[in-house]
Amino acid sequence: MTRHILILSLLFVAVFARAEQPESSVADLVEQLKSEDRDLRREAAYQLDRLGAKSAEAAPILSEALKDSDQQIWWWSASALAKIGPDAKVAIPILMSGLGGSGQKQYRFAYALGKIGPEAIPSILEGLASEDANVRAGAAQALGWMGGQGEPAISVLIDALADEDDQVNQKASKALGRIGQGAVGALTAALNNDRVRVRWGAARALGEIGPAAAPAAAALLKTTKDDDSDVRAVSMIALGSLDTTTVDVIPAITDAIQDEDVVVRRSAVEALVRSRPHSQRAVATLSELLNHERPEVVLTAVTALGRLGVLAGEALPALRELVDVEAEEVRKAVNMAIRRIKG
Repeated sequence: MTRHILILSLLFVAVFARAEQPESSVADLVEQLKSEDRDLRREAAYQLDRLGAKSAEAAPILSEALKDSDQQIWWWSASALAKIGPDAKVAIPILMSGLGGSGQKQYRFAYALGKIGPEAIPSILEGLASEDANVRAGAAQALGWMGGQGEPAISVLIDALADEDDQVNQKASKALGRIGQGAVGALTAALNNDRVRVRWGAARALGEIGPAAAPAAAALLKTTKDDDSDVRAVSMIALGSLDTTTVDVIPAITDAIQDEDVVVRRSAVEALVRSRPHSQRAVATLSELLNHERPEVVLTAVTALGRLGVLAGEALPALRELVDVEAEEVRKAVNMAIRRIKG
């Protein structure tokens, strides 16, 4: 017992002794990052990251450290450059060269480019034209991290929605969603594109933007009737995310409860949940659908009522009529819905 206490005391002293040591200057850390000793380089990159924007003068050496084969070193260096922001523009070429990777390296390098901001846009646009799909995807991701500052790239990102590579298509859609309200007009127009993947990406991005995408409501109502089920499904989610005062989207969402595609039906349920409390207006229609001839429609209506919780109180009598229904899956869903509604 005494030995354990002694060991803990020594550890306690060691920790506080290190904490009391004076912090290294940025200049000292720059020199340390040049060391041949891997552990010293790791510590230097970590400390520069902790300093954040205060380490701006270290941007050139941090840029070189991005080439280090040690994951911790390039990871902390990329993180530090992101915190430095626009003053880290010297790192743009090396960060761009890393977009062709995958996993954390692509993610971290794209994030740092995004945080550097508009200075990086010309290089990123070149990346979007690359023959390497990984580079195109990383470039789209970087633009997304800029948020509203990425607006100059909106038209190029719209074009990227047509990319045959799913990763590029998805990251371009995500980027447009992160750019936000400034992309709503272009995305609304893209809902009329002949290419399915463009319509899908545009609807998904509008859902990411959320309430500020309300001007796209009328166009999204049309894509809820799209020939492609994936487009219908993602349009449902987008509608449920809008803050609409001039267009009533609830009837279109409840209509989708009867869609032939299971993903569309599930997306309609999610849309109703997202549009609470306005979706209380759907309760009467959902109650009527409990008598539908197709079991999958009944099950979806029951699920929707349950997800609406106390807002669906008026549906309790109709639900109780189904507690002894023969179909086990429906019966279980009914009992679950009743519990949720009663709270």
